[in-house]
Amino acid sequence: MSGKKEEIDKSAERVALGEISNDVIQRYGEAGSEYIKGYNGFTWKNDITGKSGVARGLKDVANSKVNPNNRYQNLKQQSGFSGEILSTSKKNAENIISGKKSRYARSNDVGRGNDTQVDIAKVNKKGDFIKTSDGSVKGGVQAKICGRFDTPELIEKSAKENARRMINEGKNGWARYDKVALPSDQAPIARQYALDEARKLMVKAEEFRAKGNLEKAEFLSKKAEKFKEAANRIEDLGITSKEAMEARLHPLLTTGKHVLETAHRAGKEQMYAGAIIGGSISAGRNMLDVLRGNKKIEEAVKDITIETAEAGATSYVIAAGGSLIKSGMSSIENHTVQTLSRSSMPGVIATAILEVGSSFRKFANGEIDEMELAKELGEKGTGMMAASWCSAVGTVIMPGIGTVAGSMIGYMVSSVIYRGAMQVYEETIESRKRREQIHLYVMEAKKRLEMEERELCRVLEERKAARNKAFSSGFRMLHQGDKDKNSDLFVQGLSSIAAGVGAELQFSNFNEFDEFMNNENACFDF
Repeated sequence: MSGKKEEIDKSAERVALGEISNDVIQRYGEAGSEYIKGYNGFTWKNDITGKSGVARGLKDVANSKVNPNNRYQNLKQQSGFSGEILSTSKKNAENIISGKKSRYARSNDVGRGNDTQVDIAKVNKKGDFIKTSDGSVKGGVQAKICGRFDTPELIEKSAKENARRMINEGKNGWARYDKVALPSDQAPIARQYALDEARKLMVKAEEFRAKGNLEKAEFLSKKAEKFKEAANRIEDLGITSKEAMEARLHPLLTTGKHVLETAHRAGKEQMYAGAIIGGSISAGRNMLDVLRGNKKIEEAVKDITIETAEAGATSYVIAAGGSLIKSGMSSIENHTVQTLSRSSMPGVIATAILEVGSSFRKFANGEIDEMELAKELGEKGTGMMAASWCSAVGTVIMPGIGTVAGSMIGYMVSSVIYRGAMQVYEETIESRKRREQIHLYVMEAKKRLEMEERELCRVLEERKAARNKAFSSGFRMLHQGDKDKNSDLFVQGLSSIAAGVGAELQFSNFNEFDEFMNNENACFDF
């Protein structure tokens, strides 16, 4: 396989892997947006009551005032609000990931104010708590983030104290609540403690009953039932006391951590699917090379292993990156952006970043020049847009494999078209270069010709001036020689005239002529 063809095939595979990651990107990206929404807060509206307002986010709680004299108490109380927000975000995020339709909200976020029974509960599509047949709120809990969490011993102590509050009917007791959600570090301890207390009380009740003290036995039995009932009323808030405090002190860091963890989960889930699909494509291509005799079976197995791992890694990057992009787009209060976030655009953007990054890496390493970089960026951009359309068609015709095939076909077809266009463009540039080069040659020849012309004119003018001077001087000497009967001067005049036309006389004076005439062997030159 040639290097260029191999690069095109790999790009097509990356686009295909990006397209089939869309479901994972949508789920985990929407889940991540719940944490961002919890950080920023949001505008709510209750369609039943007609009320509307602004839900506080983690950053708003973090801006609450703190009395220096009661710093811990203030922070602990405010961490309760932060814990409610973070817990709600996490419940919604997990439901979105698992495909569940139910969503949760805080009582303050649906126009119910500080509800005496419910802090967090399920909401319907109209934005209100869901009621059961007896009028209670479905899935509603009272969130209680109480007690210290500095050490395991303090966590256990706080959990047991909270379990005892569950049966306390006094002013500070929690017997009046149907469900109480405790932090994740306390809930299992408190539940187990309540069951252990119920069992111990039942044993003591039986001992008193055996002794005939029925009144005491009945009292202990009822208290045991309360502890047993309390164990069933304790629920897990989904976050720890420490996480609630961190959300109060470091809301942005907490939000970023949960969004990144969600993206990481998206990458891991898609990595396996990408490895299977990428491995299948690689196996088919390499086996074909073996059958054609282009590869040995050992080389094919090695290439399949490498390409399968690469496909898994690529799928991880696309799914994780796409979910982050989806989270951000879903959190923007712009209808157009939110609509795009529900399409395959987040995956396309993530794939484009991966493809563009690959091209820039090669450019930075000196593997390609500026022109080749521009060509690759253009080709990949064109290919990915075509792949998105073809994958949509392929999904309708045959979900799953049709998406992959449609993406790869769309990418490769558009790449062929793009390369054809680039070839024409390059030929045009080359033709223009040749024209410019010939033009330079012509201009240089013209300059040379003009220079030679000027030099010729100069030489001709000089020779003309010298000839005129020789003629004038020669004729003067002829006249003077004739007048003075001076034969030598007459001959000099003739010689000057002859020199003016580029000739030379055989005799420069009369004595030379006389010697010639007396020499029988001399010849006269014409």
